[in-house]
Amino acid sequence: MANDRTRPHSRRARQVRVGAERLEDRKLLTIDFQQGFYAVGDKAGAAVITLIRSDGTKGTANQTTETADLTVGGGTATPGVDYEPVSTTVTFGPGQTTQTVVVPILSDPGTGTKIVHMTIAQSSVTPEGSAAYLSIMHGPDNTPPQIRSTNLLTSRGLVTGFQITFSKPMDVAEATNVNNYLVDNPKALRRVSGTSVTTATPIAIQSASYNASTNTVTLVPAGRVRKAPYFELESTQLAQAMNAINGSTTANVPALSLMSPITDTAGNALDSNSDGIPDGQLLVFVAAGRLGKKLNNEMASIQATNTLANQT
Repeated sequence: MANDRTRPHSRRARQVRVGAERLEDRKLLTIDFQQGFYAVGDKAGAAVITLIRSDGTKGTANQTTETADLTVGGGTATPGVDYEPVSTTVTFGPGQTTQTVVVPILSDPGTGTKIVHMTIAQSSVTPEGSAAYLSIMHGPDNTPPQIRSTNLLTSRGLVTGFQITFSKPMDVAEATNVNNYLVDNPKALRRVSGTSVTTATPIAIQSASYNASTNTVTLVPAGRVRKAPYFELESTQLAQAMNAINGSTTANVPALSLMSPITDTAGNALDSNSDGIPDGQLLVFVAAGRLGKKLNNEMASIQATNTLANQT
């Protein structure tokens, strides 16, 4: 979760960690989740959460004992029904770089994806620590939907629609709710230290329709929108959460707020980068022809190796 995430010409391209500060040249948060998103089926019995310890001092690394308080609870999952809450202190001895914690998972007759918050507090100086979340997948159909393709509809130099094709039948009410989408036309201004600094022009969406035969959502812009090399389309929820994180070093953004309510008909959240984990994110580039495919492939590759830093 500590790695930066960059993607082409994005105003939210830089990955940030919230709450990590320096005190006497020491990085206070030295214990972290190995990944930001975990997923498990409700019949698995348990989810194994791995914590990692990084070099917290200059010179010798990991030569002392360090502890972190791990709390598993909160979110859309119900304690005692979907999982058993966990609150424990994890201890790393000298030289130890990984530890695992088991979260009991309970079988539930429900369907769809349920979310559990997980937080680490390493000391009273950094009480926010780090955060991740666990997706518990219920029901016989617990494969999260993926984004198959995007397409830009144009006519005479103007954009007439933005299309997203999903891998599964989607919940029509959420998939056609224009309030769940944010469309921008990003424009690179300059490059600073190898990172694109951009501005973006928001594009209002007039309506959204769903084609059940192809699992495709078509967003129709309000007013005239000139054709551009590409457009960035993301969930409103993800955009608001990332803006809050990037705009303040003390932002308190629940992990659940990163998720879009757009799900398949079984209630499974989106799998944004085709890794099998329903992280609930929607972030794609929409462009005509090969450019759109190239940009989306690059973005998926970046997302597969990085996770969103956030707080609860």
